[in-house]
Amino acid sequence: MPDITKHTETMFSYSDLTTTDLDGARAFYTGLFGWDVDDQPMGEGQVYSMFKQNGKTVAAASRQQPQQLEMGIPPMWNAYFTVYDLDNRTKEAERLGGTIHAGPFEVFDAGRMSVVMDPNGAVFCLWEPKDSIGAEVMGDANTLTWTECVAGDLDKARSFYSELFGWEEQDFSSTSTTSAQYFVMNADGRPVCGLMPPPAEMPSFWLVYFAVENCDDAVSQARALGAEIQRDTTAIPGVGRFALITDPQGAGFGVLEPEPGQES
Repeated sequence: MPDITKHTETMFSYSDLTTTDLDGARAFYTGLFGWDVDDQPMGEGQVYSMFKQNGKTVAAASRQQPQQLEMGIPPMWNAYFTVYDLDNRTKEAERLGGTIHAGPFEVFDAGRMSVVMDPNGAVFCLWEPKDSIGAEVMGDANTLTWTECVAGDLDKARSFYSELFGWEEQDFSSTSTTSAQYFVMNADGRPVCGLMPPPAEMPSFWLVYFAVENCDDAVSQARALGAEIQRDTTAIPGVGRFALITDPQGAGFGVLEPEPGQES
């Protein structure tokens, strides 16, 4: 796909990993996806590891902050959504029942962001770009392709995100592999993300997916690198084949092999 130079407002545009073992995470993901690593200093001996493919930013990783460790927050991939009115969107998120964990704040010259917890407890990020737009390539093999919110109260999530971002929903429950409800949220007719209830009682969260050329091969490689496979390769007619994986440090993510013609 063509390189991305600007993300449309309210679109899923980036993800970074916060992890307990940055060296271990870099080894795992470069081994799984073949990424290059560009370490950017963050001060106090910390680095922000930018994952690159053909010189373009795909995603990133950093060590968890001490306060995150103290709170028992597990390693996770964070979903970012681009906005161009960060202050207003942050206030609106709070008005709609969200909790502002941080922000709005400056991220050097890269941009500004807020960290928000939705009314169900799922955490996501709002990103207002300056020098960094987020991911510079998406939808190609070994790059970000999709994200979905696993929401304890699906109606509450649909209302919150529709009002916050102006998204329109489509009911795709008939394609669900668990016979559960599944809604695709759209911005200007373009799919942004999915919303679904959890398959079992669990906290609400955002889950990111990376495109792969072959789902079985990705699962096999992830397992060889020390990951746990939470859901082995599963086919969704008209979409593709996916699997759910937990990396060796405990962060969950998905891989998706799109059906021909279904690439993002």
